[in-house]
Amino acid sequence: MSESLTDGSTEVQARPRKRRWRRKILLTLGLLKVFVVLWIFWPLSWPALRISPQTTVVTGPLNPDGTVNYVAALNAGHSAGVTAGNNAATPLLRALGPEALPEEVRRTTLQMLGIDELSGEGQYFVSLDAFLAGQDLHMLQTEAEEQGWASTAIYASDRIFTEAKTGYSPEIRVLISRWLEGNSTSLEQVSHATRRPRFYLPLVSTSSPPRVIDVLVTGLPALRDVSKAVFLRGVLRVEEGQLEEAWVDAVTLHRLAALPAQQDMLVARLVGIAIDRLGSELGRRIANSPRMSAPQARRILAQLQVTPEPPIFRDAVDRGERYMALDTVMTSMRTGPAGPGGPPLLLRIPGLALDVNGVLRRVNLWYDRNAKAFEASNHMERQRLLEDSEAELDKSSSDGYSRIESVRGWAGIFATPPWARRQELSTLGADLVLSLVAPRLAKGEDLWTQAVMERRLAVLALALAAYHCEKGAYPQSLDALAPDYLDDVPLDEFTGQPLRYVSNEHGYLLYSLGPNGKDDGGTPDGDEIRGDADDIVVRAGTAPGCSPAEPAPKSPAGP
Repeated sequence: MSESLTDGSTEVQARPRKRRWRRKILLTLGLLKVFVVLWIFWPLSWPALRISPQTTVVTGPLNPDGTVNYVAALNAGHSAGVTAGNNAATPLLRALGPEALPEEVRRTTLQMLGIDELSGEGQYFVSLDAFLAGQDLHMLQTEAEEQGWASTAIYASDRIFTEAKTGYSPEIRVLISRWLEGNSTSLEQVSHATRRPRFYLPLVSTSSPPRVIDVLVTGLPALRDVSKAVFLRGVLRVEEGQLEEAWVDAVTLHRLAALPAQQDMLVARLVGIAIDRLGSELGRRIANSPRMSAPQARRILAQLQVTPEPPIFRDAVDRGERYMALDTVMTSMRTGPAGPGGPPLLLRIPGLALDVNGVLRRVNLWYDRNAKAFEASNHMERQRLLEDSEAELDKSSSDGYSRIESVRGWAGIFATPPWARRQELSTLGADLVLSLVAPRLAKGEDLWTQAVMERRLAVLALALAAYHCEKGAYPQSLDALAPDYLDDVPLDEFTGQPLRYVSNEHGYLLYSLGPNGKDDGGTPDGDEIRGDADDIVVRAGTAPGCSPAEPAPKSPAGP
């Protein structure tokens, strides 16, 4: 009897104890779940955009939603000091015609410049592609088909620029002459337009609010097209011994190159560099012409020496490129990953909110660093600083992508306290934005330095021509050119060392080592055998004839 009671009493006491432990475990698990949910989705607020020099760089003008209108800010900077009388963009557009501007921004652009709508009745410039599309190219069709070209017109265009290096065949010369003759009026208008010192072609965005990324190439392709015509005309003039006229074309190219370079946009600076390189190439051809005289060489040399070299990229990085990155962040605030017009759902989920001001500050620091790199005194140091910056950004953004692409990465993010997580996500967001929009500035530095070296090699070629005409032979060393022909002999910007120079009774070989910094023996970029070579080369195969008398200039050619 007592055993039964004992057993019964023990069983009755055990059940309440088990239930109490079960309730404690469930309560603990519930509290843990609440803690985890609060830890992950703690409702941190999305900080309001702070308009300040530390976040937005410029404090106005503002869009209706309170973000900065960077397109208007760029236009304000580009138009400062521009008048109807000094703006080269106006006569350039009258020479290039309506097709120089994209149709969707044409009317707004012209209104901002105070120009009436361009009619289709003028003698506007016709691009090479448009010209070839309307020509009978049957004499080239078979050859184009045999070489596998999809279009005879594209093949003809390639032949035109390939033969510019080696000499024109009769059929190609006829095509070029016909194209240039049809464009003679517009090319003269372009030449006169480049005498104006300023260039303001408004940046116009079709988005609302405006976006910098919309306005990168407005009007620039037309400038590249017309520069090719001026260059090819100069090449023909050199071949025909019309050096004064060819020099006018070279000066026109240098002036034309300087116009888009006034815009604080990297793509505009790159277009200017491409055009300036054509002018330098034409100058080198003029220098090595057998019709060159000593007085002519000295006069052209003096004019080229005072023609400004292409500006370094610092301002374009500090303003245009920076503005585009900051504008991208603000566009993400407005739209987010849901697309235009949609709410930035992912970025506004509690626990995932970014500090937009922190993102902007980090973006600014990156551009501060790279703008500062362009202040270094030589190419090697600028290149090192820019490459280090790019390598750090590549690693940081790659690590960021790896984190958000894996469950383990997100687990690590959510393991971070909410207030620290927001800072971490802000850093990650800034790096991802930079990885998408930041340009490869080290490559841009190479292109700028290449353009500068090509200009300086043109100067040296003219000095060597003048020396040969006056002394009967080329110097054994470039040092002989100073101080009579040059104040100083330039060094190779790519290495900081003297340029490579070898001369004999037949001519000379002069070259820079180029972006790879290696001596490729004077083998230029594009060589079919040595594809990695990139020396920048001037080669005089025969000494100039050195005409005893200087021909009278046909038109003013000074810068």
